Amino acid sequence: MVTLVGMNQPTRPARSLTFWFTNLRSIALIACVTGVLSLPIPMWNAAQTTIAATSQTNDFWRLAGTLLLVLMTLFTAIFPIFYFALYRNEAVLYFPKRLRLLALIAAAIFSVIVLTTLPAYVKSLTDYLARLVAFDWSIGGSSVLAIVRDPRTINQLSTLLGQISNIATILLLIGIFCHAGEALESDVPVYRLLQVMTKIAFFTWRIVLAVILLRFAALPFVYIQLRNYALQLGRTPPPFRDILAIRESLLQVCLFAAPYIVYKSLRERTPELINVQSGPEPSESEG
Repeated sequence: MVTLVGMNQPTRPARSLTFWFTNLRSIALIACVTGVLSLPIPMWNAAQTTIAATSQTNDFWRLAGTLLLVLMTLFTAIFPIFYFALYRNEAVLYFPKRLRLLALIAAAIFSVIVLTTLPAYVKSLTDYLARLVAFDWSIGGSSVLAIVRDPRTINQLSTLLGQISNIATILLLIGIFCHAGEALESDVPVYRLLQVMTKIAFFTWRIVLAVILLRFAALPFVYIQLRNYALQLGRTPPPFRDILAIRESLLQVCLFAAPYIVYKSLRERTPELINVQSGPEPSESEG
């Protein structure tokens, strides 16, 4: 008996790890927190850039810049609110096999994107740490304040928070793939905010996808114009791959994968529950 217990013990960590990956609420909370923390610095930089670009223009362009900034803020807020709604949801979620496979594909693509950005980030972090070592710390508290206010410190912090948020999103996609929910009737309704946010994210994703496709269609014409303009100025035209931005386009698709999967699963779940709830009631003569 002792031997049998000992043989079964190594399987417990694997079961615990699997349970953690299938605990979508915990992963969604992590994704929500990291997503919120990664937003302030980029949004502040975007606001400063927009204000600087439109400060010398007329009222129309200043209004357009403000409207663009508001739309960017609403767009970036979709994901943290969706993650929060997924965390608060207590209803049983069922993901069909094809949607779970889609989550795995999105997680794999997202992982490749993150890994391709790591070499540049590591080099940048190494250079930053080397500057910290060579910094004159003899001025006491003023030196700490100078480091905190240094734009390079802010950029490093923003990049780090963004990478952590990306990893949390990858973990959420893996959690969806590992989720073994069953299409069972449940008395707990789906959290209302989750229903709203999945619809918002789904229709926003359709707009983003349309913009990406239009952008790809217009790229040859845009590249020719940029190339001719650069040659006229006597400069080397940018490589076509730089304006193609495939990585950025794939990043947007991967970000919307989780809300898209939840939206499609909820759409398939609703008719099943309606059919179950509207079924004929058993007659009193049936024993």
